[in-house]
Amino acid sequence: MRWNMRNIAPFDRTRRGLAFLGLAILCVGTGAGDRIYAQTREEATIRVHEGPRQQYMGFGFGLNTSMVHGHHYNLLPETVKDSIYRLLFVDLNSTHLKLWSSITACHANPAERHYCADDWGPIFQEYTTRARKFQPNLVSLLGPGVATWLGETITNLDVWAESYAEQARSLVYDHGIQIDYCGIANEPDNHDALLDYEAPIVTKKMRAAFDALGLQDVGLVGPDISSTAWKPRELVARIIEDEDALNALDVFTTHSYNSAISVEMEALVDTFILSGEKQYWQTEASEFFAEVEGNAEQASSITARLYSDMNRLCQVWFFHLGIAGVGDEWAEWWANRNALHLILYREKYQDIMILTKFYYFVQFNRTFEYGCRMRKAVSNLMDVNPTKYWRREDTTMTYAFGDKCPLYLTAGVNEDSSWAIGLVNYTGSRKTPLTTLRPKMTYDVNVIVEELEDYPDPIVFNVTRNNAVPPYIHPAGTLTMTNGRLRVDSLAQHDQLLLRSPPGIMAPGKPDIEASVRDPISRRGYGGTGLRVARSPGSATSRTNIRFTVPEGHSPGHPTTVAVFDPHGAKIHTLLRDHRRPGIHTISWDERLPSGKRLAAGAYVLSVQTGSRRVSTRLMVTR
Repeated sequence: MRWNMRNIAPFDRTRRGLAFLGLAILCVGTGAGDRIYAQTREEATIRVHEGPRQQYMGFGFGLNTSMVHGHHYNLLPETVKDSIYRLLFVDLNSTHLKLWSSITACHANPAERHYCADDWGPIFQEYTTRARKFQPNLVSLLGPGVATWLGETITNLDVWAESYAEQARSLVYDHGIQIDYCGIANEPDNHDALLDYEAPIVTKKMRAAFDALGLQDVGLVGPDISSTAWKPRELVARIIEDEDALNALDVFTTHSYNSAISVEMEALVDTFILSGEKQYWQTEASEFFAEVEGNAEQASSITARLYSDMNRLCQVWFFHLGIAGVGDEWAEWWANRNALHLILYREKYQDIMILTKFYYFVQFNRTFEYGCRMRKAVSNLMDVNPTKYWRREDTTMTYAFGDKCPLYLTAGVNEDSSWAIGLVNYTGSRKTPLTTLRPKMTYDVNVIVEELEDYPDPIVFNVTRNNAVPPYIHPAGTLTMTNGRLRVDSLAQHDQLLLRSPPGIMAPGKPDIEASVRDPISRRGYGGTGLRVARSPGSATSRTNIRFTVPEGHSPGHPTTVAVFDPHGAKIHTLLRDHRRPGIHTISWDERLPSGKRLAAGAYVLSVQTGSRRVSTRLMVTR
């Protein structure tokens, strides 16, 4: 979809229009939006297993200086830049930004030990400052090694670690850029840039180099491997085997291209993720092809990887690149790899093109909110037709090399106790050396949610569909779940269907509402202001137990504050303002305000602040 930006008022309507993209009615199972295909139909059953797993902690994308500033980004009017960032950080609700960096692809003098910071600093400052206008809680990741194709290699582990530590120090202190995390490398499994035994060594060297420069609060992520096949897994296994390296690493990271997170990788890290000791991010995913407007095949391909990863313990998911400038004609860029991006712009005409996958991601983030507790789902396709669906990945719904699983589902519970369910149909005719799609197919899907099988009342889900028909997001009526079961009719080729229930849907016999949100810049899992909230509902005895962590290095001279805010941001009660030593603390609140009145039912924000650090989570109160 294209938007002219010479007159910014029409372009602003683009953003506002995203809230009304459902004007074209699309009913589930009927209507023009179903598009009549000459194809057969199949029935499948997908079961959502009981029990919370990882927490969805946000969506992100990368910015590459050559793709953005290399096409006269600086010549765009400020209003146009703001409008692009508003799309990415408000409508898409991105929370994470990857700053693609290098220590060789610049004009810096290595003797100055800034290692490209003077080149990248002003550009990164523009990116992060503008992003924070729309996303105050932005988490920034410095991604090293973007210039591997220019010859950037890891020849000396000490120089590599010290160089990126120096670059981060200069970006933070000389250019005022907040760096929350830094990668240890970029796809080090390619061309053996790192051998498996070197992965823990470089991790420890980078931690020591960052600490020596006063950057203890910058977390390390890695190894940012290109896939989760056996060779990349060896790098992760070596880090896990080395206790010091494991302690130095905060987040496991992999990429999702021709394959997503595998069952084997999930088994390798599940103990650390489910215990909350570590996080798992997917930090790069895209296509390499030319993409034209309305390309739902590529939208469903990239969304299938998102679903596959969320079913495999992923917590933060990055698309490769958010923005790119093009030449005078869109077709010039179609001949190249524009599928690497979400939004394209032309400086000459001051217009943009929003690629179809952007709308798929928008609706996903509207359905699965930050903090959503994901569940595990499995399909029965192998049981339905073991000859056709013979791969294990068809049951586990894993996006793998070769024959692609045709049907994906992911599910979770948002912090307001609303259920979120998403489905994607990835079938078609594409065939490459790495990818073969199952033939075009429409699926009727029976969804079983184990936790809700004993729920006493019918649950009505609002439904939205994404497909190739402009404006790409369509309201699709409602579906009703009874005894944990609902049926989705006519999930057509390349369609994404998203379902969300009303809030407050709690499984019988599980009265506690529990949320856990980590400080985005917490170190080693417990080094920041970690926050855990458990609430036991009851008409007269409701209590909220709050467990938080005062980070190491925090000065006892600075008070720790725990406060409750209403949905509009007004403070309604300060529960604690006291000097607390570093460590884990717990307080209990009877949910009464200073006036003595009990807190009314509704959504609130609970905030813990220690010094300059602050972390918040949503508190849902039901009576």
